[in-house]
Amino acid sequence: MMKHDFPRLRKQATLYESVQLYLAYLQTVRKLETNSVTHYGNDLSLFVRFVERVESVEAEHVPASSLTAKHVTEFLRDQTVRRGNGSASNRRRLSCLRGFFRYLAEHGIVSSDLLIETPMPAAPKRKLVVLTPAEVKAFLAAIQTSAPYPVRDDAIFRTFLTCGCRLSELLHLRWEDIDITGGWIRFSSRPGSSRVVPLPKQTAVALARYADKRPKTGEERLFLNRHRQPITKGAVYHSFRKCLSAAKIQRSGITVHSLRNTFLVRMLTEGTLPLHRIWDIAGIRTQTTLTALLKEAAMQRGQTD
Repeated sequence: MMKHDFPRLRKQATLYESVQLYLAYLQTVRKLETNSVTHYGNDLSLFVRFVERVESVEAEHVPASSLTAKHVTEFLRDQTVRRGNGSASNRRRLSCLRGFFRYLAEHGIVSSDLLIETPMPAAPKRKLVVLTPAEVKAFLAAIQTSAPYPVRDDAIFRTFLTCGCRLSELLHLRWEDIDITGGWIRFSSRPGSSRVVPLPKQTAVALARYADKRPKTGEERLFLNRHRQPITKGAVYHSFRKCLSAAKIQRSGITVHSLRNTFLVRMLTEGTLPLHRIWDIAGIRTQTTLTALLKEAAMQRGQTD
């Protein structure tokens, strides 16, 4: 039974109709952010085009009830072979399809156990990558000459490097989450969950400098693009890659998340705070993550000794 007031799908609903109503459901009932709904829409669009190709008929004429687990497995195989997608991309797409098929099952259009036959691809093992002190210095210097918006981007990347936030947390920052005088910054990792982190002086200065240059607008989000809209993760990555290139940092595996790892490993290496305090500041969610960080910190201490 549906637990919300929302138009039900017809038993004869087509694939096209089902996808459109599902995306509307995500936005109006689930209250997902526009960017999230867009990502779901992109993944579902790939699936729709695949079904159209194998069935030789447009999605407006494919009954949603005709979908099978085989469509999903063949779609993921097709993404791997034709588009070169790795397991991480396929995991995301399968997660999206699971949500869509659960939605169809709620309306009695497909069986609720349809995807039991489709196991989630194994998550790839990622090597923990951190920047060296020399790389951090070169990266920060490159921001001044190569970042699209140096004042804004200096504030962004210093926040990653000295406060250890996640990308999603930075994107949701508001000016009211920062106390320059008190020396703290608050990150919200999920609804109803937040943590307060010490704000270093240089980062506070960079944030205050950006606040002076920030366009005057009613937008609550702190970091904006040139259209006075909240900055996206794509824009953050664009600036990140430009600065990495300018700093001549060419090691593989470095991502924006590496800046958070760099901060956490430095804290563990210095050992100036008890472990439970670092855990709270970092908002670490799993023992596996903490173990990997501790191992890297131990290795760096060994190299220093």
